[in-house]
Amino acid sequence: MSDRTLIHGLARALVDASQTFESGKEWPGALLWPDPERQWSSGFSDLRRRLASQNIALYVHGEYSPEEGIGPSIWLRCLIDAPDAPDLKGAIPMDTLPVILLPGVSWRNLREPLTLPRGVQMLVEMQYRGDVFRQRRQARDWNVATFLRDTDQGLGLEMSVDARTDEAAQGHLSPY
Repeated sequence: MSDRTLIHGLARALVDASQTFESGKEWPGALLWPDPERQWSSGFSDLRRRLASQNIALYVHGEYSPEEGIGPSIWLRCLIDAPDAPDLKGAIPMDTLPVILLPGVSWRNLREPLTLPRGVQMLVEMQYRGDVFRQRRQARDWNVATFLRDTDQGLGLEMSVDARTDEAAQGHLSPY
């Protein structure tokens, strides 16, 4: 599988981020994906559809719309904690990595839960049962441009480091 496309690279990086548990142990939670600048959430629908083919169930914290994978903390917690509930809309298929995109929330916010809105506070515990998708070396949140440039976890593309390039990278997220 080539990691030179955004979707394949993201899928690899998300799965790699979930590999923090002992081999053979069941993944006990979800991967939280902070999106403080709301860059990733702009292309959420397309990312969700494309990552599903990589066995990744992408959800976003927001107003309840289960068909679109969007919902409040309580619904997201139910998806993770009771995956085989028969009446739960949007259930996570077996052997699928659950990932929760958190628009407007940073990794640092997750480290200080009292700074978060009450609804998001319900998801903070998932970082201890699961993990947080962030840059490991620099302990920062991902944005589209840093993911495209990063040689360790991202795609390792050679790109200029300037505001116009970063803006262009973000603007072209939804076609992927």
